[in-house]
Amino acid sequence: MIYIFVLILIFIGIYEYDLTNRSFSSSKKNTLYYTIAFILFFIAAFRYYNGGDTENYAEHFLQIPSWEELSDHHFDDFRYQKGYIYFVSFIKGVWNNFLIQQILTALIVNAVVFRFIKRNSPFVFLTTLMYFILNYFEFNMEIMRECISVALGLLAYECLKSRRYVLMAILIYIAYQFHISALILILMPLFAIVKFSKKSFFIVLVIAILLPALYVAIPNLELYANLLFNQEDWVNDAYLIQEYSDTLSTNYYVTHILKFLFIPFVILWYVNKKVKFEFTGMVYAYALLQLLSMFSYAFYRFANYFAPFYWIAISYAIYLLISKQRELRTIILSFILILMIYLHQNVQFSWDSNNNQYYYNRYIPYESVFFNEGYK
Repeated sequence: MIYIFVLILIFIGIYEYDLTNRSFSSSKKNTLYYTIAFILFFIAAFRYYNGGDTENYAEHFLQIPSWEELSDHHFDDFRYQKGYIYFVSFIKGVWNNFLIQQILTALIVNAVVFRFIKRNSPFVFLTTLMYFILNYFEFNMEIMRECISVALGLLAYECLKSRRYVLMAILIYIAYQFHISALILILMPLFAIVKFSKKSFFIVLVIAILLPALYVAIPNLELYANLLFNQEDWVNDAYLIQEYSDTLSTNYYVTHILKFLFIPFVILWYVNKKVKFEFTGMVYAYALLQLLSMFSYAFYRFANYFAPFYWIAISYAIYLLISKQRELRTIILSFILILMIYLHQNVQFSWDSNNNQYYYNRYIPYESVFFNEGYK
């Protein structure tokens, strides 16, 4: 399978470059890194209906008019943000084929993500492994609108670092015009200034412990949400949930807390005791938003903007844990890999009764446009 081939290349990079001190030329490392980036782009760009939402986006592509026919009333006919409608409309005006949208989206997302990883992580292959396990399939085969906003958010963060505040604001505005969840990026400068200390760690930990109860107790949440998002009633009903679900088991909530409270905070504590980690505040944001996603999927959407910083945090933790454990590194890395797959992708082994298949069948087997009739 092509996914296994990608994993093999990533592990070669981890063992040859991230975990060893062997002298390899920078060009060889870059060649391997960009080869992996190209393959992951290629998989996403030329897939054929892989992903649960791909078919929906392909149908919407047929419905949105080309830019020559676009008029004001079309923006009222679709629930999407204007930026996304313009994006699709322009593509249709150039080449009326959904494949072009798929290629451009995959190019934007992966070019920005791999650029971000290379600029911000000293362990590029470990970080790429976390990207592949935690978010690759979602970013590249599901959330085709939001993933562009996530990419723009990463560019906005680089502008924040270099103090190009006007350009940062423009990028955040464009991201919002693709997906409304990009509003969370307004808080990015606030999260970015949070640094690690014992005091701040325990303050944020207490906030995290109290946060679910505080969220449930917020009065008039729908009023505030309407002022911010101005969404349709069915969207509010789907996202403005302030109670624990009766359909979810105790095991779900325990696993959720382990995955998004215990593990991220342990990683931050461990990494910051060894090195000065730059993205502590961003990982706090990721953990807190994911913690609240036990109530509403909206918070899961918000957390996506901070997921790349969490990939880097995990890669630091793995390196610090196994770099000197030469005899045990393979065992430890394998355990971490299995744990991450179980915690973040165990849903793939559940049965999708709506489509009469396992959830992993959305991605496996991989289908390419080169071996099918192609999109209309």
